[in-house]
Amino acid sequence: MIALTWIGDARDLPRLAESMSLSLPYALHHAYGDAALPWLRKAARETDKPALRLACAKELAIAGERDGFLYLLQAMDEEFIQE
Repeated sequence: MIALTWIGDARDLPRLAESMSLSLPYALHHAYGDAALPWLRKAARETDKPALRLACAKELAIAGERDGFLYLLQAMDEEFIQE
């Protein structure tokens, strides 16, 4: 899936985002820029995987998105609770 992001065809973005895996948030943001942000927000909001939420949050925060910082705080809380 990461190799598809190298092509950068915008038609692939929805399909890739729906199959979000831990390795995709950076690749999606790098390849599609701001067009990937809504998909990253959706994945961070809907996932039950803290590592995926963290990866999405990191990309959102890099883009200066408020939600990214909120999800980073949430991920830190989840990590703290697990310890």
